[in-house]
Parts: sequence; structure tokens; C-alpha cells
Amino acid sequence: MIGRNAETLRIRVGWDLLLYDWLMAHRDGPDSAEIVFPRGCDDAAALVVSAAAASVAARATFDPGLVLTAPSVR
Repeated sequence: MIGRNAETLRIRVGWDLLLYDWLMAHRDGPDSAEIVFPRGCDDAAALVVSAAAASVAARATFDPGLVLTAPSVR
């Protein structure tokens, strides 16, 4: 990658690492994947979910297998 695309990727990776660090720091415990938001923090929870979705979309630009599509229902 050259120029602007490389910078965009660096920014995405940086945000992705910050999200990962935040998620790991706010787990219920060291062996848990659960993150609990206190009552009234719906906006913060929505922001984290949006950031995780953006992270997957960004990673899928260079790892298309990351995003699995659901099989069609007939």
C-alpha cells in the first residue's frame, strides 16, 4: 500500500488496537469475555458495538474470510 491507503490502514489498525485494549481492560474477569455496562450507559454500549462492527469491516478489507455470511434460508 502506498500513500493515503497506507495511512488509512494505520489509522484503522490504531483504533482497532485501542478498542481491543479497552475491551480487555473492562472484562468481567481474566477468563471472561463478558463486558457489562452499568444501567444508563446505553450510548456507551452502542458506541462499543459500532466500533467493533467497524473493526470487522476494516479488517475484512485485507482478510475477506473474516466476515462470514449467513446461509440463505429457503
